[in-house]
Amino acid sequence: MNTVTTIAPEAAAAAATALPRHRAPPATLAIFGAGGDLTKRLVVPALYNLVRAGMLPDGFAIIGVDRNDQTTEGWCQNLTEMMQAFTRSGGREAIDQQAWSWLTRRMHYMQGDFTRNCPARC
Repeated sequence: MNTVTTIAPEAAAAAATALPRHRAPPATLAIFGAGGDLTKRLVVPALYNLVRAGMLPDGFAIIGVDRNDQTTEGWCQNLTEMMQAFTRSGGREAIDQQAWSWLTRRMHYMQGDFTRNCPARC
């Protein structure tokens, strides 16, 4: 079953008012396994919900690291298609394009494999 966790606009607004009215300081989040199921089903939807609630700072960035040879644009496109498919299959509202665009503009992808050139003890 394909599911993704997103919240309704009313719930995002309620969360934003219930939490302290200051955003987090600028930060960079590194996601290792950026092409994996956990990233697609939990991490990215949670970040999207934080954007909708107005909780992420303007100085926020994401670096996705994975073994796959792809570009930032390809990674963002893959995540966009996944979010759109989940919202359609779950009967949910369409993605908030402004919030999604804000998030994807801060995403950067780099290929990396920590098992390469690893000493024998790895």
